[in-house]
This record gives sequence, C-alpha cells and structure tokens, in this order.
Amino acid sequence: MSFFDSHGNKDNHDFKNKCKGCACDILKKATQGTLVNIVLKGGDEFFEDELAFVCFDPKTCCVTFILDGYPFIIDCENIAGIQIVSS
Repeated sequence: MSFFDSHGNKDNHDFKNKCKGCACDILKKATQGTLVNIVLKGGDEFFEDELAFVCFDPKTCCVTFILDGYPFIIDCENIAGIQIVSS
C-alpha cells in the first residue's frame, strides 16, 4: 500500500504532476512501440541500442522499455536526454 492509498487519494490525476522533467513529459505522451535513444543522468553517451517504449506509470514515474528482447524499467526522472527515433 502506498502513502497515497493510505490517505484515500487513489485518483490518477493526483499523480499527474508527480513526475518532473522533460523526459517524463515526453514519455507521458509516447505511444507503445516508439523507438528512443536515452542518456541517463550522470552519463555522457546514448545507450548503444534503441529502446522500444512499452508504458509509463504516473504513480511511480517508471518507464518500461524493451531492450534486446527484455524489459528495461527506469524512473523517467533519471533520464537526462531522450531522442525519438521513430513513433
């Protein structure tokens, strides 16, 4: 049970502004299958391979991608840069 559930705020719009940053804003609107390249905070280069966007969770700020056939899950706030390859 999360903090919000314990206080009765279960409505998704309560989480609307939780995830901050440019990458979060872009990924909130991305469609499944969109191919992207990302740079993580603290990094200086894009990942070698393109990532296929799967979903965005506004409650946790987690973004799920597919990388080499496996799920790759990251907090969108840890993404420093994003490049849309195809949508």
